[in-house]
Amino acid sequence: MVLISMSSSDADIWAVLVSGYAAEHYTFFQNLGKQGFLTTMFRRHGFKHVNARRSLQTTANDNIFLYFIGDSSPDGIYIGGVLLKTKRFQRLLDDMHLHGRYRHMYIVMDTPSSGAFLSRLNLNGINVVALASISHDVTPKPPETGYFTWVWLSSAYNDPQYTLNQVMRKVESDDLNWPFQVAGYGSDTLLTTLQLTAFIGNAPAEYPSERPLPPLILPDEYLVNL
Repeated sequence: MVLISMSSSDADIWAVLVSGYAAEHYTFFQNLGKQGFLTTMFRRHGFKHVNARRSLQTTANDNIFLYFIGDSSPDGIYIGGVLLKTKRFQRLLDDMHLHGRYRHMYIVMDTPSSGAFLSRLNLNGINVVALASISHDVTPKPPETGYFTWVWLSSAYNDPQYTLNQVMRKVESDDLNWPFQVAGYGSDTLLTTLQLTAFIGNAPAEYPSERPLPPLILPDEYLVNL
């Protein structure tokens, strides 16, 4: 399992969701910035500013979980204040799928316009499932960092078998009336019926404890410098 977060304050929270893994079976990245994110995700030569030795050495046996919090627009997502355009993000996903860089990829976006951004991507057929914190047809509010994530993860902490649908009902009943809605992309499965742990590929049926995930191959100095 690979957790890649654009926020610096989520390591302890996400630890709840990876508690079924030994530490050597997952890697957590954060504070990458736009260029660091692209460098980490792109492995092949042919892309500008990419150092293959310092990129994510995943294989078709690995699951990747991407988590974005902060600001976005229908045209892209802001990483470190710099816009990563939708087309570039699509190229990244297509390249990773083409070269067998993951088994499944799960994307959660807790950002304004996340639904509009994800709806412009073509995720079908590349084993990517994405969840937006706000529907594509809802007028976004300014970033209110982490509310959707807080509801989701507090639910996961209390009961790992919570489904996404139960979480969304909890959000909708909140006094804040924040217009979060489930928006599933790239999957034939009814996303709302998935349990929280199953959504990130941590379901016991998929990865029993006696069958550890394959280790990641990453330069030691890269892990230290993150």
